[in-house]
Amino acid sequence: MIKLSGGWTSLDRLTMRQRARFAWQVIWRLLTVFLGAVVLAVTTGVDRYAAATLWVGFDGLAFPWRQGVLQVWIAFIAVITFIFVLEKGTGNLVRFTGVLRQVRIHRHSLFFSGIYLGVFLVSITFIQSKLALVLGGLLDDGKLGTVRTYLLIGFLVLFSYLRIWVVVAILTYSIRASYRRLASGRSLHCP
Repeated sequence: MIKLSGGWTSLDRLTMRQRARFAWQVIWRLLTVFLGAVVLAVTTGVDRYAAATLWVGFDGLAFPWRQGVLQVWIAFIAVITFIFVLEKGTGNLVRFTGVLRQVRIHRHSLFFSGIYLGVFLVSITFIQSKLALVLGGLLDDGKLGTVRTYLLIGFLVLFSYLRIWVVVAILTYSIRASYRRLASGRSLHCP
């Protein structure tokens, strides 16, 4: 998806074992972020059931679990995950310090892409949930293996793919714009 959006990554050169290792490096770090967010939310007085929804950082990219503020959290997780991919794709180690460095370097673009992602996710979640209610009423007959059931599943998969693709495209274009802005800024200040 990064290449389709005009970006570049060296991740396609990784072996399957390296990809699995990379995935584990990212996942345990994100699970640490999720745990920290849940603990922080509970200690600040947020209802523990509401705080538990912060674990939905990954799923929320593809599936519309809840409306509202949770979509902003999901946008934040998407940015962090994308930065991990950016770090690995440019040959760096996957670490929180790398994420902080990339956030510092690209803070302007990442700030606006976070806003765009939040608006997109809130909007698409609203649209998807309303369409799912209508289509669910029309297509869900409670029987597995029917064409109507497959159409409903196809709708869910299509929207999930659309959500992920748009998130990656927004982040890719944002980072590319940031690199262009940085390159033009450096050329202005160099003799």
